[in-house]
Amino acid sequence: METYTRLFAATILDDSIDKILYLDSDLIVVDDLMNLWRTDVRDHVLAAVPDPFGLWRREALGMPREGSYVNAGVLLLNLARWRSDDLTRRLADFIAREGDNLVFHDQDAINAILHAATKVLPYRWNLQARMLRPHRLTSLADHAAIARAARSPAIIHYTSARKPWLFVAATPGKQLYRHYLRLTAWRTAPPIGKSWSRLPEYLANHALDLLGSDYTWERVLRSTTVGRIIDRSARLLATGRAH
Repeated sequence: METYTRLFAATILDDSIDKILYLDSDLIVVDDLMNLWRTDVRDHVLAAVPDPFGLWRREALGMPREGSYVNAGVLLLNLARWRSDDLTRRLADFIAREGDNLVFHDQDAINAILHAATKVLPYRWNLQARMLRPHRLTSLADHAAIARAARSPAIIHYTSARKPWLFVAATPGKQLYRHYLRLTAWRTAPPIGKSWSRLPEYLANHALDLLGSDYTWERVLRSTTVGRIIDRSARLLATGRAH
């Protein structure tokens, strides 16, 4: 439910605050945010970066076929406009009505309701980690812009389940995350799930990454008949132990 909190910023914060920069927690900042903060959003409700992996949602959300679908992990919000347009209520009503049809939760809602009032930002301000390897994304219409952003990212966003703090994850930009982690009080923290018993899974994930796949070994395994049998057996065993 915490993903919906950003929709209530205008009501949670004092009315004297008319502009904020919202950042997800699964990202790292590698450039001066003041350059982003200075973006003029007086004629918009928000500014955000396109998400080419969410374009397939446009039709279901009633968006224009050629419009941008943005990622909600980095949002420059015009709270004054948000309040005057009563957007918290409008978004809450939309989610209550369409909740079962939303795939990306509040991100879908933001795009459906606010696409016409959104200012599109360059990719470098919310570069999804998989974009660090743009040679794998040549099928995307914005490939050239993504490739430029990958050479000079300002914010790297670790979207999807392949988080850099997980031992088994083969994530583009993982070493950069580890670099910044070493500068914090948690520098000695081991990756989550680190265990020699998971070394085969670790190696399999890195092999898939080298082959250009965004899938994890767990996902590949579960997509096969053998994988489904193993998964079902594990669930039944866990249920039996619970009793």
